[in-house]
Amino acid sequence: MTMTDHVLDGLRLRMANLFLEIIKNPKFNPQVARFLPTLPGNPEALPKRLFCTSCKTYKMERHFEDKHSRSYGATSMCFDCCRLNNIAIARHDMGFYRLMLQNIRNSETALSHEVDPVIHKLSEIDLKLVLETIWQISSAISGRQDLYDLKFVRWDKNRPWSPWNCILLTRQEATVHLRLLNRKIYSEALTTRIEMNHQRARDIFAERLSKPQSAPTICKSRPSGTAIIETPCSI
Repeated sequence: MTMTDHVLDGLRLRMANLFLEIIKNPKFNPQVARFLPTLPGNPEALPKRLFCTSCKTYKMERHFEDKHSRSYGATSMCFDCCRLNNIAIARHDMGFYRLMLQNIRNSETALSHEVDPVIHKLSEIDLKLVLETIWQISSAISGRQDLYDLKFVRWDKNRPWSPWNCILLTRQEATVHLRLLNRKIYSEALTTRIEMNHQRARDIFAERLSKPQSAPTICKSRPSGTAIIETPCSI
């Protein structure tokens, strides 16, 4: 039996359709991924939520340390619970971070009379989180990890210091950075990485640090005439 073109049309159409399916699959054609729409139901595109074993709530992944375990049954605590745990139970030595925070406050006071109130709401535990979790205890430029040679300075010299306007450098690098007239001297990759750190700090701290601190409340006087002043515990 002689095969004609008409008989093979169906087979050719099927082969063409299969070829189109293959080239539209990023697994076989990685370049096509940037042309494909991201579906809302795609698990990879959805923000990840993790379970905090301390407060028993689900929170966004940014509220946990990068080194936490994602395996089933592993214990992981969010940043807020870690702070409470350190205050109430663990009591890690915060002397170094307390001194670093005080040095930042002193530098800001010397540079300008306008100090961002965020810096006074920031605790040494918060600074430890910024240093270890966001900046990985390493200089943004050289990657040096000598804890006692690192310091935080302003990223934008014209704006007050905050977790989203800072850069971690060695003391020598910090001196040079503060003398620069234009930050464009830094590479685009470095600038992008620093801006990502700032965004992560804003995601973690902005909402909590922007809340006004509660003022002390005066209760009714005792029969003896002495008033009871209740000051809320700052956590």
